[in-house]
Amino acid sequence: WELADKAVRATEVRASWESRVMLFVSAFLVLFTTAAIVLRERDSARRQRTMFLTDPLTGGSNLEGFYREASRAIAAAPPSTYLVVYTNIVHFRFINDSFGRAAGDELIMRLFEIYRESCDGLCARADSDHFVLLVKNDPLALRALCEKVDAELREAEDLHFTGTLSCNYGVCEADDSEASVASMVSDAALVLKAGVMDGGVACFTEAFRAKLSSEMEIVQGAGAALAREEFQMYLQPQIDVRTGALTGAECLCRWQSGALGFMQPDAFIPAFERSGLISDLDFYMLEHVCRAYPLAMPGGQGRALPVSVNFSRPTVLQDGFVERFLETVRRYGVPPEAIEVEITEGAFMVDEAVVISALSVLRAAGFRIAMDDFGSGFSSLSLLRRLPIQVLKLDKEFLREGAEADRTKLILSDIVSMAKHLGMRIVCEGVETAEHVELLGRIGCDTAQGFYYSRPIDLDSFRRKYLA
Repeated sequence: WELADKAVRATEVRASWESRVMLFVSAFLVLFTTAAIVLRERDSARRQRTMFLTDPLTGGSNLEGFYREASRAIAAAPPSTYLVVYTNIVHFRFINDSFGRAAGDELIMRLFEIYRESCDGLCARADSDHFVLLVKNDPLALRALCEKVDAELREAEDLHFTGTLSCNYGVCEADDSEASVASMVSDAALVLKAGVMDGGVACFTEAFRAKLSSEMEIVQGAGAALAREEFQMYLQPQIDVRTGALTGAECLCRWQSGALGFMQPDAFIPAFERSGLISDLDFYMLEHVCRAYPLAMPGGQGRALPVSVNFSRPTVLQDGFVERFLETVRRYGVPPEAIEVEITEGAFMVDEAVVISALSVLRAAGFRIAMDDFGSGFSSLSLLRRLPIQVLKLDKEFLREGAEADRTKLILSDIVSMAKHLGMRIVCEGVETAEHVELLGRIGCDTAQGFYYSRPIDLDSFRRKYLA
C-alpha cells in the first residue's frame, strides 16, 4: 500500500506539472495570437486611413486629407494668414477627348508635381482636374504662382498639347477661424465657376457673397412667382431691312416681382439656369405666347405673326420635351407657322444627336427652328450644315466694332452669303443705328432686330403699335 500511495502521489505531481505547462503554453498561444491579430488590425486600419486620405493617381493628399491638414494650419495661425485656392485646367475635357484618358492622367500628375514644388503651403487633388491649395495670403505671391504654373505647363515638351495649357483659380480668404475648411473650398469653387476672372483668378468677396444671397432669394421665390404669373411677356419686333415691314417678333421675359421689383432677364435667367428652374420658365413663356393668339400680320391678309420663343439646353434635353411642346401648342389651337423655336448655338455642344432629333421632329410638324446668338461661341460650320434650322440669328457682338469696321463687314457678308446658300433666313440682333441698317442692307441680310426699331414692349403696346 505504501508503494501504491507513492505511485499515486507521483502520478498526481506529474499530472499537475503537465497541466501547468499546458496552461502556460495555451496562455502564451492565446496572447501571441491576440497580439498578432491586434497588430494586423492596427496595420490594416493605418493602411485604410492612409488610403482614405491619399489620392490614388498622384499619391498625394486627397480632399479629405487637405481638410484635416488645412484645418490644423489655419487654427494655429492668426485670421487671414492663408488663402484657400481651388483650381482647374482650362478645356481639360477637350484634352481627355482628343488625346485619351492616359494623356489626361499624365497632365494631372505633372500639374501636381508643379504645384507641390511651387506652392509654399499645402497641395491636394480634389477630383478630376481640380486641385486645392493652401497658400500664404499674399496676392503678389499668388499671382506669381499662377504665372509660374502656366509657364511650366506651356513649356513641358513631353506633353502633347503644350502651348495652349492654362489654369483658372478661385480664391477664398481664410479670415474666419470658426468656418470649416470645406466651406472655404466650396466658396472658392463657386467663385471659380461663376465669378469674374482677372487674369484667370476670381476672388470670393463680400460683393460676390451678396450676389449669391440675392440669387438664392430669386430661386426661393421663383416657384410662387410662376404660380402668381409675375413673369410678363414682352415682344421685340423683327423688321425687313429693305422694306421696313414687320416680319415677326421675339418673345422676351420680364419679371415684375412683388418682393424684388421689376427685373430684366440678366438679373434672374442665370439663377434659373443653375437651379434647374429654367425649363418651367421656358414652357411658361410658350404658354403665354399661345394665349396671346390670334396675332395676325398687319395688312389684312390673315397670316399669323411668327413669334420666336427661346428654349434653353436643359429644356430641350429633358425627357418628353417634344411631347410637352406639341401638347401645349395644340391645346391652344395655335398654327405651327406661328411659333418659331429658338435655341442658342451652345445647346448643340452637348448631346448634339438628342437636340437634333428633337428639333427635327418639331420641324417636320411645321415649326420653324432658329439658332440664336450664332458667332458668340464655338460656332461649327460642319454642325451648321447638319442642323434642322431655317433661321440664323447673328449675335449682336458682330455690330459692336462699328458698322465701318472692315473685318466686321467681311465676316458678316460671308456668313450671310453662306447661310443663304443653305436656304436660311438671316436675322441680325443688336441693330441700334442707321449705319447698322445700311450695312445689313448692303450685305443682303434679310431681317433686323434691335433698339433702332424698338425696345421690347408689352403685348398691349405691341398690338397698338404694330398690329392695329
